[in-house]
Amino acid sequence: MKKFWIIAILLCVGIYFCGHSSLDDSKKKPEGTLERIDDLNSSKYSVGVPLGGKAMQIGENQFSNARICYFNNPKTAYDAILQRKTDAFLFSSHALDFIDVRNPDLTVLPGVTERVDIAVAFSPEQGDLRYEVNKFITKFKNDGTYEDMYNRWFKSRKLPKIPHIDRPTNPKRTIRVGVCSQVPPMCFRTRDEDELSGFDIELLRRLASNLNARIELHDLDFHTLFEALDEGRIDMGLAGLNKDEKRPDQVIYSKNYIDSYIVAIVHSELVKAPEKSRK
Repeated sequence: MKKFWIIAILLCVGIYFCGHSSLDDSKKKPEGTLERIDDLNSSKYSVGVPLGGKAMQIGENQFSNARICYFNNPKTAYDAILQRKTDAFLFSSHALDFIDVRNPDLTVLPGVTERVDIAVAFSPEQGDLRYEVNKFITKFKNDGTYEDMYNRWFKSRKLPKIPHIDRPTNPKRTIRVGVCSQVPPMCFRTRDEDELSGFDIELLRRLASNLNARIELHDLDFHTLFEALDEGRIDMGLAGLNKDEKRPDQVIYSKNYIDSYIVAIVHSELVKAPEKSRK
């Protein structure tokens, strides 16, 4: 019996010190010390990465001194940062710009690691269509339309509405396009009318006008989208896709239609305040 009580007391003491140790660790979180993304490469910080893809590779290779955490989806990572369970999350800059502007407790650190290729995917038989889309992307970026759309969809606090774009009255052909409504602001369904909207949908309307074509939308998830391309059920996929060089025989890609980079988002309290200039 005496032995039982000794063990019980030791367990309580252990739990007490573990709890206080974790509290002490949380108090030691390095507040206001981050200036650039490179500062995260330290054992003081935990850096989250999405499972698979370029951000995970960069996290493991370029932030090897930090504690790497893996997340199945970005929302879980954002919640972990807000709850101070992890310090940072590496992801594409266009996605993090969208989160940053809507949450004052999150901040994208200055500095980038590598470029991310956000492109349109085609089946290999659609080389001619890819050529036409590439011409459209070049014009779209050079005439200021891209910059305007980027600011409206990724850097506005409120989701905008798609402006009026003339649709072809007598389209010469139909282009079947796979999209994914689960990735706002790229593509999502509006609450009031349950219609597809977003950056990708506006881009497709502009493309339809440019090519004098009717766009037939297919709302798919990522896995099904590539299956549909492989089976010829759609002609192209537009869903914020990263170029995947592992699919050279099944998929061909357009030029980048979004300029994006791997950056880091952190809790705003970790960011060093800018020094005030002396008068």
